[in-house]
Amino acid sequence: MTDLINDSLRQIADTMNIRLALRLNTGSEAELLQPISGEWQKIYARSLPTQPMRRRERLCAAAMVAEMLGSEYGIGHDDAGRPYACLAGSAQAVGCLTVSHSKAFVAVGWSDTPLGIDLECTTDRPLRLASRFLHKDEMPLIDRLPYSAQTAALMLWTAKEAAFKRFSRQGATTLSDLVLQMDDEGQTTALYDGDTASLTFVVEEEWTMCLCV
Repeated sequence: MTDLINDSLRQIADTMNIRLALRLNTGSEAELLQPISGEWQKIYARSLPTQPMRRRERLCAAAMVAEMLGSEYGIGHDDAGRPYACLAGSAQAVGCLTVSHSKAFVAVGWSDTPLGIDLECTTDRPLRLASRFLHKDEMPLIDRLPYSAQTAALMLWTAKEAAFKRFSRQGATTLSDLVLQMDDEGQTTALYDGDTASLTFVVEEEWTMCLCV
């Protein structure tokens, strides 16, 4: 795995009081298994998808959690398929875990408080589909963000996805449940059922990421 965390991302993680990992999913399955305990390796052998790409995504995230929290921790999934960190043999979530995959990139965030993370590789698809995932009142945000329309739409897509992960355990069931807003100073937030979460974006040439806390 190639570590992509730089000083800027470390500063963001420290400011938000979260643990953050971002990797390029390279290397063999044997290398991905190295930080994972033998007990968790047995669990993953029974539960990981057989499809190669999905298997590598899950295994990379598992390795990142083991490195982040300790080899005794791994990833479980609730009835809705949402990931959580836990000890082997336990269904008790430890803190709040969020995971995102896009092509060969894998991002993992962990905190004591709810959070969501979404990373997407650069594409024009969100711009083409903006009217499907943005409310009418949110569409002007594409022009207000200080980026090209394509990048701004991608940012808003990651914002919706990250906010959904943040709020899904509080009852959000679709992206349309969430409302994105921007204040006069350019700070973006996500709202759901009277609760507000801040949004932080990281925009690179190959990918865009949003953290929602």
